[in-house]
Amino acid sequence: MKYTYTEFCVNQTINALKNIQGIHTGHDLGLKVSQYLEENLVIENWIDKAESWKKEIQSYYEFAEEEIGIEIDPADDMKGFIVESIAFSAKILFGLSDTARAAWMQPVNIKTIQDDLTFDFKAVKQIIFHEI
Repeated sequence: MKYTYTEFCVNQTINALKNIQGIHTGHDLGLKVSQYLEENLVIENWIDKAESWKKEIQSYYEFAEEEIGIEIDPADDMKGFIVESIAFSAKILFGLSDTARAAWMQPVNIKTIQDDLTFDFKAVKQIIFHEI
């Protein structure tokens, strides 16, 4: 199945969330999911995805270069750079989630908010890096 960049990020964030357990703040949960993706994300057909997601990858590159720095140079490791952008996109999804923001500083059990987070993530239609 062909996913847009945003759909892929949403699906991967939801899948990663299922692998995190315990009690965390909304902020820490976003960081844990992002870290999980950085360490475990496998992107099949990544060359095709890089081509179809060219606009989003370029947008992340410009954003990262200006705002947060680029950890992985896409000229040296495009696959790693795509993983970096998806892991960062997971952080954005948590920042856009009303559920995560409501628990941003207060610890909650993930299992009690997982369905609400999933609903919030699926409502995101496009990740726009420069608007965060």
